[in-house]
Parts: sequence; structure tokens; C-alpha cells
Amino acid sequence: MFSMPIKLIRRDQVVVRTVDTDVIVILVGKFHSLRAIQPELDLCVGFGTGRNFSFININIGYAGLGEARSRSYQCFTP
Repeated sequence: MFSMPIKLIRRDQVVVRTVDTDVIVILVGKFHSLRAIQPELDLCVGFGTGRNFSFININIGYAGLGEARSRSYQCFTP
């Protein structure tokens, strides 16, 4: 079992820190459910380590893929 640092910036802004790409895929796949609970949700992932660290905005990925494609990505995670 592992812990994942999650930081609540504001009520509607969340940052998740991870080095595992599966977490990003799961968050994109579940984003529609999270948005149903909090319509103004702004979800970012701090991904990588050192010089390879970057922030990935899940909202932008979800908007580009749409709900149907985003949900289908959950099939690819173990």
C-alpha cells in the first residue's frame, strides 16, 4: 500500500502528486464522476521527479477527449 500526497488548494482546486502514469489515466477516467460532485473542480497532477517534473491539468485532457473517450481509458489500467 502506498500513500499519495493530495493538496487541496481551494474548495474546487486539487493537486495530486504522483510518479505513476496509471494515476493520471484513472483520474481522467473518473473525472466525470468527480465533476458531478464538484462542478467547478480544477484537478492538476504533479507528475515526475527532478528536472522531469511537470504539472498536468486533467481538465484540459478531459475536455479534449470528451466523456466517452475519457471513461474508456479506465479499461487500460490493471
